[in-house]
Amino acid sequence: MTSSALTEKGVERLRPDPAKRVEVWDKTLPAFGLRVTPRGVKSFVVMRRVNGRNKRITLGRYPELSVKQARDKARTFLAEMRDGQDPSAAIAARQTFEAVLEQFLERHVRPNCGPRHAKETERILRREALPRWGHWPIEDIRRAHVIDLLDTIKDRGAPIMANRVKAALSKLFRFAVERGHIDMSPLLMVSAPSRERAREHVLSGDDLKAVWDAGNAFSFWTGRWFRFHMLTAQRLNETAALRWAEIDLEKALWVLPAERSKNGKVHSVPLPAPAIAQIADLPRCCEYVFSTTGKGPIHPSSKLKKRLQAASGVDGWTFHDIRRSAATWLESVGYSEKEIALVLNHQRATVTSIYARADLLEKKREMLDAWAAHVSGQT
Repeated sequence: MTSSALTEKGVERLRPDPAKRVEVWDKTLPAFGLRVTPRGVKSFVVMRRVNGRNKRITLGRYPELSVKQARDKARTFLAEMRDGQDPSAAIAARQTFEAVLEQFLERHVRPNCGPRHAKETERILRREALPRWGHWPIEDIRRAHVIDLLDTIKDRGAPIMANRVKAALSKLFRFAVERGHIDMSPLLMVSAPSRERAREHVLSGDDLKAVWDAGNAFSFWTGRWFRFHMLTAQRLNETAALRWAEIDLEKALWVLPAERSKNGKVHSVPLPAPAIAQIADLPRCCEYVFSTTGKGPIHPSSKLKKRLQAASGVDGWTFHDIRRSAATWLESVGYSEKEIALVLNHQRATVTSIYARADLLEKKREMLDAWAAHVSGQT
C-alpha cells in the first residue's frame, strides 16, 4: 500500500504488478484511492469506517471515470459515510448501463424492430457504448459523457456512425426514462454529430431506359439478376439471395419469408411477366436462383454498381435508387402512399384495413405489372 497525489498522468502511467494487487491512496483526499489488478484493471475506491466497521466501495473504473470525476464522487460518498450512512446499499439498487441495455434489447428492440434493424442496433450499442459505460450506474451518465463519446467516434473518421450511435442511445435513454431508471435523458439538447445529405436520385425517362439496357452488357447471371431486381423493386439483399423455394412459377408469385424480410413479416410479391421471363429458364444449380458459383447467391458489389453506371452512361445512381424510382413513378400515375408501401414492404398496420387479403395481392400485382411494363419499355 502506497500513497501519492493521484493525477491523470500518474494513473495513466501506473503499471500493474503481475504478482499482486496494488493499491495507491490519494494524499490530497484521505480514504480515496486506486486499485490495480495484476491484469491492469484500474478501479477507484473509497474506504472508511461506518458504524464501527470498515467499508470499501468501488467508485468506477479508469479511464471511464477520470481522476477528477472519481475524486468528486469520493467526497460525496465520504461525507455520507461520516454521517453513518452506507452508500453501498443505494449503489446496489442502481441500474448499470449494461443492465438497462439488456432490458432495452429484450423488451423493446427485439419485439418491436425487424430482425436486421434489431441486430444492427445491438451491434452498435455493444461495440460503441458498452465498453465505455458498461458498469456505470445509468443515472451517472451525463450529457458531457455522451458528447465525448460521439466526438470520439466522429474524430476517428466515422461521422455517420456517430449519428447512428446518437440515434440508438436516444431510444435507449428514452426507454430508461419510461422505466423509471432515470428522470431525464442525457441526449436532450444533443444535436446529430454530422449532417447527412439526403439522397433524392430518381431514375426516369431516358436515364431509366439506359440503366435497364445496361443489364444486357453483363454476363448471363448478372444481367438476369439485375433486370429481375429492377422489375420487382424489392430490396437488394432480398433479390440477390432469392431462393427457388420462395418462387411459385405457376402462380407467378414470390413469397419472401419473415426471416429474410427487413420488417420481420412475410411479404408476397406478385411477379410480372417480364420478371418471370428472367428466371423461368435458369438452370437450378443450387438453392439460389441467381448464383455465379453454383453454391451461394450472387453478391452485388460496389464494383458491379460502378460497372453498371459506366455501361448505362448515367452517373451517381445506386441499387436502392431503383426502389425510390419505382415509388416515385407509381405515385405519379395515381397510386397512394399506402398502396406503394404494400409493394415496397413498408407495410403499416393501417394499410391492411383498406383491402381484404386477396385484394391486397391483386393490388400489388396491378402495380408491379404497370411498373414492369414501364421499366422494360412495353408502355
